[in-house]
Amino acid sequence: MADQRGLQQVAIRPPLQGAYFSMEILDQYPAEDPESPVCVTDVVFYSDGKPLNGPWLTQKLKFDKQKAPLLGTWFSGYEGAPERFISFYFDGTYRYDYQPIDQAKKARTFSGEYEVSGTRLVLAVPGRGKVTLRLKRERMGEEGGPQKRLLTFEGKDVPEDLKDTFRDQP
Repeated sequence: MADQRGLQQVAIRPPLQGAYFSMEILDQYPAEDPESPVCVTDVVFYSDGKPLNGPWLTQKLKFDKQKAPLLGTWFSGYEGAPERFISFYFDGTYRYDYQPIDQAKKARTFSGEYEVSGTRLVLAVPGRGKVTLRLKRERMGEEGGPQKRLLTFEGKDVPEDLKDTFRDQP
């Protein structure tokens, strides 16, 4: 896509089919602050030539100030070679993956729904039911250097898999 204002159309061939899609911004026009976010104002999907927008979609895509800082994938384990991944999605679902470097250990994946309110996070964990966790977010890094956000789950009900600190970068 061109770095310009205004409507741009991107044809996706073959058409996508599925329940979840993600869009990754690979490049951006240089900004005064390289850490500032890239803003995409509207994305409209089409199906059989008809736009999939309207009031019902607007409600599903409404910005949620509580969820926004969590969205995306968080990493735990060695810097540059994480083993644990937890991804929080816009629709209130999450997915946890443990992909051990040591092949003798067993990989584990589970997913469910989450709710966030302030510093409280409620995860629906398969086999355990709803687990309430306290979120502790902090920025880590040198002054003027790249910043990392850390996510630590605290509480007596924290599943063993989630006890490590997660960071927003691999």
